[in-house]
Amino acid sequence: MVDVTSISHAMTATKAMKDILEAMVGLRDANTFQTERFKLQSLIIDAQNSIFSANEERSALLERVRDLEKTIAEFETWDTEKQRYELKTIAHVALVYAMKKDADTTEPAHWLCANCYNNRKKSFFQYFTHGPPGPDYSKSIWECATCKAQIRIPSNIHPGNPE
Repeated sequence: MVDVTSISHAMTATKAMKDILEAMVGLRDANTFQTERFKLQSLIIDAQNSIFSANEERSALLERVRDLEKTIAEFETWDTEKQRYELKTIAHVALVYAMKKDADTTEPAHWLCANCYNNRKKSFFQYFTHGPPGPDYSKSIWECATCKAQIRIPSNIHPGNPE
């Protein structure tokens, strides 16, 4: 994608160079030498300013291209990573992303937070505590390390033993 401003600055620089050449031809006239010299200096300064502006814009565009290339690489990495997981229901109460059974990995069994996963983040559920006294006491509470979402499931269910 070409920036219109960059083209405009390039055209301005080209016109300035043309004007410089025309001014040099005008310098042949000895009577107007001093006036033409000042015009030439002014044209040179204008050309230098246009070139400087064009270089600044070029640098900004190159930086933008680098940022976009980095973003594309991050998307490609995430697309590869997310293929290793599938959405699972845990204890009929919680949705998590778990490793596919056929995923080739040396990682220990784990669950990923569905909220964070859908925001392109790999965030693990960590065991947090057991439930409060009463009917929930036999439940484990797992918490997302990033967004702090919690799931309450029976204590005998964990990533290595999903049900």
